[in-house]
Amino acid sequence: LWVPALIGVGSAFHFNPLEPEPIAELLRKYKATMFFATSTFLRTYIRKWKPEDAKSLRMCVTGAEKLNPNVARDFHEK
Repeated sequence: LWVPALIGVGSAFHFNPLEPEPIAELLRKYKATMFFATSTFLRTYIRKWKPEDAKSLRMCVTGAEKLNPNVARDFHEK
């Protein structure tokens, strides 16, 4: 949480990863270029988000569990 402030990079956080709509709104509002999530949550976002919700993203970083190749493909295609 401190790294963005220490290096002067803007960031936005949402307290509940189970709410895809507010997260999509943050991505659109701040034109986020990086996004961090787990494979499980990405699967939900793929189903709920519209393609324009993530159009500003340049990189999506996943962790905490192995990334399912189908999720990676579907997220990239969307």
